[in-house]
Amino acid sequence: MIYNKLTSIILVSVCSLTMVFADSISLKASKKYLNIPVSSQMERKTMTIESDGKTLRSFDIRLAADKPDYWVFCDISSFKNKKLDISFPASNEGLQKIYQSDEIAGQDSLYKERNRPQFHFSSRRGWNNDPNGPVYFEGEYHLFYQHNPYEREWGNMHWGHAVSKDLIHWEELSEALYPDQLGTMFSGSVVIDSKDKWNSKDTRDPKVFRYEPSQKWVMVLNERDGHSIYNSVDLKNWTFESHITGFRECPELFQLPVENNPNHKKWVMYGASGTYMTGSFDGKVFTPESGKHYYTTGSAYAAQTFNHIPQNDGRRIQIAWGRIPSEEMPFNMLMLLPTQLTLRQTKNGIRMYSYPIKETNLLTDKSYKWENLTAEQADKKINEFRNESLLRIKLTLKLSHATSAGLNFNGQSLLNYDMNFNTVNGTFYSPNDMTSMEISADIFIDKTSVEVFVDEGAYSFSFARKDSDKQKGFNFWGTNIAIKNLEICTLKSIWK
Repeated sequence: MIYNKLTSIILVSVCSLTMVFADSISLKASKKYLNIPVSSQMERKTMTIESDGKTLRSFDIRLAADKPDYWVFCDISSFKNKKLDISFPASNEGLQKIYQSDEIAGQDSLYKERNRPQFHFSSRRGWNNDPNGPVYFEGEYHLFYQHNPYEREWGNMHWGHAVSKDLIHWEELSEALYPDQLGTMFSGSVVIDSKDKWNSKDTRDPKVFRYEPSQKWVMVLNERDGHSIYNSVDLKNWTFESHITGFRECPELFQLPVENNPNHKKWVMYGASGTYMTGSFDGKVFTPESGKHYYTTGSAYAAQTFNHIPQNDGRRIQIAWGRIPSEEMPFNMLMLLPTQLTLRQTKNGIRMYSYPIKETNLLTDKSYKWENLTAEQADKKINEFRNESLLRIKLTLKLSHATSAGLNFNGQSLLNYDMNFNTVNGTFYSPNDMTSMEISADIFIDKTSVEVFVDEGAYSFSFARKDSDKQKGFNFWGTNIAIKNLEICTLKSIWK
């Protein structure tokens, strides 16, 4: 009798341990999300979700065994009422912590997190980088992007998906493309059904558009040392036409009018770094006439422009990945503000400008303006807003000596114009008016980022916000400078 009781106790204990440390669990999908704990200390392994022996989702994850660093989620709404078998190739208590809910873990603080960008798009959870396939369709702008839903680090490439009616306020939807048996989802919009020129697998990031004069589709494809151009009549069969060297990743090719003149247009080609050439294009061959040039530096990378913007709008709108980390958050990286691209005639020839779209004015809460201030007067005005976390500052600095001047904030340089060496924040910049003693800037300050547009977009740069010394506030500096005009706008969050 004693033996039987002891045996029963041992069996119960073993069964209990088996449940805790099992490498799989089963459940009936009844809610919208699976909430999954993540720990950066754990080794990354592959989790698989199956139903009736068919794999529905498979992804790498650092499943937390003990206290999670943060939670991520998997949308299972399309599997409602199905029995889901969730497996992980290691005994891990974290499997037992997975739970279903119609809200993601942390919903109560979503978009209010300490380091959440407030007017730049960032995903609810996980990593995001390159924008993909941005397009306007039936009254909405669709933004797809490289996305790892299950970790704040790069990996598990999906296509994330968000929509907006004004390019400012975004709603994140479920992932548009998932990894499958062929691999993960990277940049691109078509499947290439022809042999490439190099007889190589080193191809990536196709950009497709319609070239009306020849009634053909054009694909610009990054191949090995540059961009190749292909033609197709059916989006299935592609013919190689030409290649141009010197670009890496994320190709773009589009036409813009010069100074808004519809009778004077040039084509622009660029790659992920943002360096570009201007030239001509006959549907098959891009012929460069000027370049390479740059119009932006800093965090911006892999920018893409929106296709199919209505003709009555006519703008070429670009959005770029901002390589700015979201420290200690369950999400990482952001998209920079959408900008309008234009071509202008300058002293150096035709150059591309990039300036925030007019819809950024929707962010303004309150606006204050002053003119003809000394540095001391401007410091006093602007420091009334030193504790605001979201600001837009428009200014024109007037120098009296050909030296340098600028604006600092909390120990960080926002603008540093060295007129003697012709640099802005260390990058060569020569204004269109060669003898000008002025420089203008439009500065956007978000929770984690700063974007600066110089002289109406002739040059822009972006970087991570670092409040290294909050006691310093704002500080205009320079020898006998004047602030010709100053406008300060407090901004509103885009999140509900």
